[in-house]
Amino acid sequence: MDKLEEITDWTGESKTDAINRAIQLYGLYQDAVRKGETFRLVSADGTQRDVHIL
Repeated sequence: MDKLEEITDWTGESKTDAINRAIQLYGLYQDAVRKGETFRLVSADGTQRDVHIL
């Protein structure tokens, strides 16, 4: 199963909505990187990890 189908099955969104959300998230990431900021995920237990998209 491809990732897009997996996500839409899990969220119930259309593929178009999922792609639009991905583009929005990528835009936030690019804005942060451009400003020299770190894009970080924080899990429920407080564990943090930086996101790097190559």
